[in-house]
Amino acid sequence: MLQRNLFLALLLLNAAVSMAAYPVLKPTQDGIRIDADFSEGTWQQGDWHHGFKLLGSRNHNQAKPGNDTRFKIAADSENLYLAIDCLDQEPEKINANIQGPSSNPWRDDVVELFFAPSGRDEEYYQFVVSAGGGSWQMYWAEKGNIKPDPFEPLYEIASAKYAQGWRLELRIPLYAFYMTRNKFWQNEWFFNMARCRSANGEWSTWSALNNSFHEVANFQRLSGMPIRAAQQDIFIKNASAQVDSSQSQGAYGGSLSIDIEAVSEAAGEYLLLLNSEALKEEIRQIVQLKAGSNSLLLPNISFKKSGKIPLQLELLKDGKAIAQRRYPLRIAFRPLELRFDSPAYSKCFFPGQDSSRISGVASVNNSATRLELELAGQKYSFPVMDGKASFSLDCGAVDAENLELKFKAGEDSLTERIRRLPALDNDMLWIEAPGRLVLNGKKVFALGWYGPGWIVSKCFQEKYPSPADKHPVNVGGWVNLEPGRLIKGSEAAEAVRDVKPSQAMFDKVRQTIESKRGSDFWFYYLSDEPECRGVSPIYLKHIYDFVKELDPYHPVMIISRDPGDYLDCCDIANPHPYTGPIINDNGERVLNQPVERVRRTLAPLAAQGRGDKLLMLTPQAFSYSINSIYADYPTFDESNAAIWSAICNGAQGFTPYIYYDHAARPSLSLGYDFIYNSLHSLSSILSSEQNPPCSSSNENVDARLFKKDGLLLAVLVNPYPEAHSAMVSAEAFKEYKSLYRYREQAQLPLQQGRISVELPPYAVLVLSSKKIDQGMSSMAELRRNIDKAEGARASRGNLLFGRKKDIEVSSSYSTYTYQSDLEQRDKMFDGIVDVSAWKPVPQNELWYELAFTKFLPKFSKARVYGYGLEGMTFKIKKRGEWLEPKAVRKTEKYSLELDFGESLSSVSVRLDFVMPKDRKEMVELYEIELLE
Repeated sequence: MLQRNLFLALLLLNAAVSMAAYPVLKPTQDGIRIDADFSEGTWQQGDWHHGFKLLGSRNHNQAKPGNDTRFKIAADSENLYLAIDCLDQEPEKINANIQGPSSNPWRDDVVELFFAPSGRDEEYYQFVVSAGGGSWQMYWAEKGNIKPDPFEPLYEIASAKYAQGWRLELRIPLYAFYMTRNKFWQNEWFFNMARCRSANGEWSTWSALNNSFHEVANFQRLSGMPIRAAQQDIFIKNASAQVDSSQSQGAYGGSLSIDIEAVSEAAGEYLLLLNSEALKEEIRQIVQLKAGSNSLLLPNISFKKSGKIPLQLELLKDGKAIAQRRYPLRIAFRPLELRFDSPAYSKCFFPGQDSSRISGVASVNNSATRLELELAGQKYSFPVMDGKASFSLDCGAVDAENLELKFKAGEDSLTERIRRLPALDNDMLWIEAPGRLVLNGKKVFALGWYGPGWIVSKCFQEKYPSPADKHPVNVGGWVNLEPGRLIKGSEAAEAVRDVKPSQAMFDKVRQTIESKRGSDFWFYYLSDEPECRGVSPIYLKHIYDFVKELDPYHPVMIISRDPGDYLDCCDIANPHPYTGPIINDNGERVLNQPVERVRRTLAPLAAQGRGDKLLMLTPQAFSYSINSIYADYPTFDESNAAIWSAICNGAQGFTPYIYYDHAARPSLSLGYDFIYNSLHSLSSILSSEQNPPCSSSNENVDARLFKKDGLLLAVLVNPYPEAHSAMVSAEAFKEYKSLYRYREQAQLPLQQGRISVELPPYAVLVLSSKKIDQGMSSMAELRRNIDKAEGARASRGNLLFGRKKDIEVSSSYSTYTYQSDLEQRDKMFDGIVDVSAWKPVPQNELWYELAFTKFLPKFSKARVYGYGLEGMTFKIKKRGEWLEPKAVRKTEKYSLELDFGESLSSVSVRLDFVMPKDRKEMVELYEIELLE
């Protein structure tokens, strides 16, 4: 017993040491010069951090690094400072050749720095700096799975070789961590430093890591870290160039668009500085930032070169830098561009459309005064005014399926082919202005789900064989054309570059399309989150054009956080502005992104007036429990506001992510039933092209009108967590004295074409000129049903309910499972007994264990919900051994109840399962309950 207690004490001591946070130094009054000298008073304080270890997977002999590394770190209210000393027994072998930002520093000896200002391992920053001063950096989200920004802050580096090795000194401004909002910053950060020595491939790390430098949960911690000033909580999101003219000496004229997000404390006047090799001169512009999203347009810009070129952006206040970054600017000049109004979509006339006239507008970006056009030997001429030439010609007499048009303006020319498409026996889809989806000649409002068959439990599937058995769904599926799925490794090999895809990729795309000829489906899916992996829009545009040539009957869809960057690569722009709710250590529920981000994402796309593009939305219907113990689900009100705000800003369909997980919370499961039934019943008017104008006195309130067959529908949304009031006015209102509240037992009065509303947080008002909700359940009923279901979920008597932070899980499939350990902990004790929590990939054994790290449950019964529970044994751990207590068993198709007849307690529980003969009948777990 004494030995056991001593072992536990040592274990706890080791855990306490590993969790200890290391305080950072405070700079002394003499300041810090970034010169790799380390002579300042700051670096004379304190002890060096050392004790680097070899990366576990590369250390088979348990050896220590042959070359030591030591460092010190300091911080003031504005900057981090690092002094790094890389000792080397063979200094002549140090590679120090790479210089400059955004280079490939790994060809040198390098140091890699990792920071997590939020104190959580879901997001972090990586800075790689070489002995020669070369640098590379990245921001990683979703536990390192995505790169949502071409991250390139400005920071200061000095490196130098010396007799015992090489030194590195850095100054990183706090505003360099611009992807993390201040509300998530902590005084204690995850931090690690790693070193790669090129001479012998020695990889060492300060924190003890096994397989990768990216094991953030195992990083050491730094304490006393500063919180960035609220006035610096600014995100320079992106920049884009629009080129519309040629100038002398190979230069181009155009404009720059810049998007900036700022918190309320950062609102105000700034000096914006822009520098780039692409610009003729530095641009200095006074700008006024408001709280929230800011879209800046800078006209009359001269570009001296084209291509993909970094743009340096700085915001200064009173001469002091507040925000800085570089952004990859794509500059392309096209002397002649065409936009067709007839046919408006895909340069094709579809079955049933009038194909007798071709019309459109040419943008002429040269000095030509006439646009010349030729069709079937007939020549036409149209004037160019202010760089635009409208053209229209009768082609009804040209009896051909393919119409070849030759355009010429000055010395520049284009040839375009217009197709008259025949009818098919299978589904045909296209887009008609203003951005409406057409299925076999009829407008439709798209209702679908992302991943409708992914990880759906057998129990849930028995209740609802398909999503359409749960609520109205019409999207007929899509064919995946993601380059990285068609050819493994192709994204890193070619898709991240602005190049034409390889012939192998075109061959694979063609093969996939030909294999689906004659099949009924709706879309091609070209890319998922391309911005998160740096996939080039130029690369995707080549594939998009190729797909449209082979099959114009099925629109191409991209799901992206930044749909504007990929708008020319798709027909359907389907953004997913997920809110990412969490519950922090203080029990406060916080959204990583606000609900109103939906309108900020869609409104700029709708404002472009691209009638040939369909806007959709993929709202969050899941929890990020796959990678965060803090993750929470969106609420019904947040989801409802996001969906209706999207409709107000042009969305014509939805594919929420992801189907199986929406069933894990009653507010989402019942809520989406309610929302989809509403959208289905209103789909005809929502897809109408008639949108009478209206105005809202409060810019924070979304408002949109729809009209069809004498019915007027008004949608008003408050997508904010605060209440808002507004006066909404419209000429169309003047016909009515009041409007019916859809699925609510009330009417709202109208006065002289105006309606006054008080909208609580995330409130949605759908108003109709006629009563159209007969026989449908009301919003009040929905809320009662959600409250009832939530109450039932929380009152099942499970001693484990809601204690995911206090329970560790392990299984025979810690690596081979569809759901992470964190997600299992989130779902295994949440009161939902028909949603998958553990779905292992078939291997050779089946067991599942719980370890109670912070409490000791006392129970007399156990209930296990899942599939394949026949023959399951339940064991508890006593004195280090697994024991199977006697129990009365009650077995049902998807549950097993064990009555032990006495009170039991244990620090661990184990379930052993019988391996099914048919691997398709693999065991599933939904819920584990221990009952008093």
